[in-house]
Amino acid sequence: MSTSRKDIGHYYEVMRSKAFSRATAQAAPAFPLPHNFYMASLNKPVLDTVQTWDNALASWDWARQGSSTRPRHFHVALFSGWEVIGAAFGRVPKGKTHVRIDLMQRNPSSTAGKGLVTPLCVLAAVNYASVIQARRVLITNPVDKEDVHRQYENFGTYVKKGYSPFAGGHYVVNLE
Repeated sequence: MSTSRKDIGHYYEVMRSKAFSRATAQAAPAFPLPHNFYMASLNKPVLDTVQTWDNALASWDWARQGSSTRPRHFHVALFSGWEVIGAAFGRVPKGKTHVRIDLMQRNPSSTAGKGLVTPLCVLAAVNYASVIQARRVLITNPVDKEDVHRQYENFGTYVKKGYSPFAGGHYVVNLE
């Protein structure tokens, strides 16, 4: 009996929800979470909101396509009440060896997520990787700013441009 695409999509949606619950529980004592904070999967209304942000990454269109056609991909939206304060999107290869974060962005007009979007998105990705039994998280092509690199260094090892298969290098967060 074959498993339908809908069943597979539902399975990975349940895995993401489980990962988000774990990540939120871990974040609560560690971070000053905004009022009514929660994590959820990306969907069309959230992606439409992200596209309106000043300096929105043009490649969020790619996330819109990927989240609907690749059910195991990683995607998360961070909320403070009804406000989207941040979002991230990435891939999971067929072998499920790792979870990639390819896009991550904070809502520039919100102060609620300032300083929290990166650690919370990485925490969500780490928990998703754990739930699907991946061995690591890769943060690909990080923004080339010193303060961003300083923040990412808390999570893993940097693989420099030229040594990485990604044009901007990548960070590796090992779970083993």
